[in-house]
Amino acid sequence: MNHIKILYQKSGCKTIKEFAELVDVPKRTIEDYLYKENKLPLHIFIKVCTAIGIDFESWFNEQTK
Repeated sequence: MNHIKILYQKSGCKTIKEFAELVDVPKRTIEDYLYKENKLPLHIFIKVCTAIGIDFESWFNEQTK
């Protein structure tokens, strides 16, 4: 499962550039994880969750049910 893709969709952003600016992660990094299906490093994942208003612990618990 591509978690960054789900977070991107939940953010409501229309472009990857807009999303990258919102979460303060370089656009190229976002693209790498969106298109190459690489696992997102935990520190970036938590940063993205926080930036779009998702509680990381709640997200993790929901995904591991």
